[in-house]
Amino acid sequence: MTIHTLIKEIRIELEFNQYEWAVELGTQQPNVSSWESGKRLPPRATIKKIALMIPYEYRPQLYRVFMEAEVP
Repeated sequence: MTIHTLIKEIRIELEFNQYEWAVELGTQQPNVSSWESGKRLPPRATIKKIALMIPYEYRPQLYRVFMEAEVP
């Protein structure tokens, strides 16, 4: 699984559309779209926000995928 597919999977699991997810994360919808399409990586601060929102069982996978992607 890639970082991009994981971000989208988490968003869908939490039942957010891209706009709602962006508001929840303190960003804009085009940023969410660019993360999910693979054009950009989210900043570490956003990753931390995502980690606090997700079910515990996703956290190890989230950490592993984001570390492999070398998020700035």
